[in-house]
Amino acid sequence: MVIRHITLKDDFFRLIETFTTAFVGTIAELHIVSHSIGAGLFPGYHVPSIDEYRRNKLLKVIVAKRRITYEEVVDTEIGAILADDFLKPTVRGKAAKFRQAFAPAATIKLWGCNSGVANWRYSDNGETDPNVHDEQIPFYWRALNLRNTPKPAVAQAFADFFQRRTFGATSGAHVEVLHQGHWVKSAQYRSEVHKWPSPRLVHRLHPDRGQYRTYEPGLLP
Repeated sequence: MVIRHITLKDDFFRLIETFTTAFVGTIAELHIVSHSIGAGLFPGYHVPSIDEYRRNKLLKVIVAKRRITYEEVVDTEIGAILADDFLKPTVRGKAAKFRQAFAPAATIKLWGCNSGVANWRYSDNGETDPNVHDEQIPFYWRALNLRNTPKPAVAQAFADFFQRRTFGATSGAHVEVLHQGHWVKSAQYRSEVHKWPSPRLVHRLHPDRGQYRTYEPGLLP
């Protein structure tokens, strides 16, 4: 078992690539615990340095009195693995090599919220149309809607790119703890035991609605 704490997308792709070179054997199961916003995983969610990097980039664009571009937003989101990242020529060019990192029957599971939400459109203050020009509404996330919209669930994007079965949630997710042979929500555990569950207990993230959905690989690009 290999465990890594990763917040940057470049580090994620480098880690996968190492399994094609330095490591003996291949990945049998890839588990990612991360925030997800529709068509992207955000392992760097609310990391101060990443938030500051985004603010500085947007400020430069505002000072230049222009709108940020689709490509700039994809590149600025250094703490996110977007469905759009898998379409970048530099990433697509390594697709065959990345797939070699996985055993033939390997699976990928994206633990957390919303990685299985399809037909995603990003929004700024609720506005999703990138063609709307309103000085009262910031223009950043909507730039991603200029291409490949509506976007697939990021779980589907993982399945298609790595060509491995992937699991993702179609809703938000909550923490559960294994208690007396059953999975219960942390709040229920607290009401029964009168304290929050110890980190030593077995925990999991579970969808608020239903189970983790299975996403099968699409046709090879």
